[in-house]
Amino acid sequence: MKSVKRLAAFVLIVGGATACFLTFAVALSFLFSLFSRPPVLDQILGYASLAGPLPLLIGAVLLFFPNRQKLGAKLTLAGCFVLSVYMVVCYTRLDVYSEGIWDRLFWFGLIPVAVLAADYASYRIYLLTKMQAV
Repeated sequence: MKSVKRLAAFVLIVGGATACFLTFAVALSFLFSLFSRPPVLDQILGYASLAGPLPLLIGAVLLFFPNRQKLGAKLTLAGCFVLSVYMVVCYTRLDVYSEGIWDRLFWFGLIPVAVLAADYASYRIYLLTKMQAV
């Protein structure tokens, strides 16, 4: 299953990088305040988001071991779902009227492409491992 390992490396690198970046953005957006503490719900969501990339990264590592590929595929698929949710949360909290938004527009276009590529790769991994004989 060389294709599963190649896709796992892709998900580990591309998905892991975007998951860590978006996790940092989510945690920062929920926890950042200058003069007052954020509301308790924002603190809970901010700290909970720090565990977000774990299923994606652990699942991608498990895909390199043939006897753990099915579990790794499910964890990777769940992690990519969390990654997609993070992306939606980040983009809904984005202030489009902030200064310098046009300078960062390249990154705001690149991240969804990377997330969709990681989602597709994790879905292909899930299908490939599902077809394996037990």
